[in-house]
Amino acid sequence: MTLVSAGMPVLNGAASIERALRSLASQTHRELEIVVCDNASDDATPAIVRRLASEDNRIVLCRFEDRVDIRGSFQRAYEAAQGEFFFFAPADDRWHSRFVEKTLARLLADRSLAAACARIAFAAVPAAEGRRGKPAYVSFGTKELRGDHRQNLLGYLADPFDNARAFGLYRRTALEAAFPSLWYPGWDWQMTARTLARGGHGELDEVLAWREATPPERYAAEFARQRRGPLTRLLPHLPVARAIWRDPTTPRCPKVAWNLALLALRSHINFAPIARPRYGGFVQWLAGRAKFRRWAINRGPVLPPGEDPREDWRARLRSSG
Repeated sequence: MTLVSAGMPVLNGAASIERALRSLASQTHRELEIVVCDNASDDATPAIVRRLASEDNRIVLCRFEDRVDIRGSFQRAYEAAQGEFFFFAPADDRWHSRFVEKTLARLLADRSLAAACARIAFAAVPAAEGRRGKPAYVSFGTKELRGDHRQNLLGYLADPFDNARAFGLYRRTALEAAFPSLWYPGWDWQMTARTLARGGHGELDEVLAWREATPPERYAAEFARQRRGPLTRLLPHLPVARAIWRDPTTPRCPKVAWNLALLALRSHINFAPIARPRYGGFVQWLAGRAKFRRWAINRGPVLPPGEDPREDWRARLRSSG
């Protein structure tokens, strides 16, 4: 069995997939299977992958004629891979050459971990060929989770941020039965929450991957497409909060219920300004006055007013080129 697999779900990724595959092929850890699951693309994506696979036999193309949603595409990528360790590798991302080497070393050194998560830099603008986009921020959604299952879940639900930890290196067993049966906004949060039943998440405090930031408006459009009643209009992440609470792997306790309620409420605070700017601005002002971000249980340290570690990370990224 291959030790490590990268699963790349892709739909019409011709503009960026070669850059992504060459980034994976340049990993210092050479025992790497790179499985591209093409979700019925109708552009040059399959041809590009076949050309690169002819140069590197670690690259495998799995082409599907029936197009599925993003959840199904990610699940296909996982199921097609063979490695004992696995990570999702979207076709518009890039990785430091030592990403696999360093995350794998962390998992091999600590068997209590289900995943090892590196910091991820998000670009505010699309990266040109061979260049990184302008750094917008470094994710704070990869913090260390090293308690028992309930403590780890509370720490995760306190604020999943952009769920960057979903793109860490996982033990294959941690992702077994982790995929929800249906797609809905935030499905990947439930998937990630389920992995915590298999162990903690370690963090590497260095940037080892780069992604493009998804505009909030795109998320808002997905929420609008899935609205099924007045509550989901007000609380876009209510479906995922409800799904996690009902999940058989979730420890049932008042603290978990509280953090899930805050998770749903936070989605109203975050997305209300997109649909109704004046009202949304008031909601965000009110949340700031009420110190809403301090309400979560097991949230980790809260920054003093005026301190923003993102500025430190921006400086570190600029100095590294």
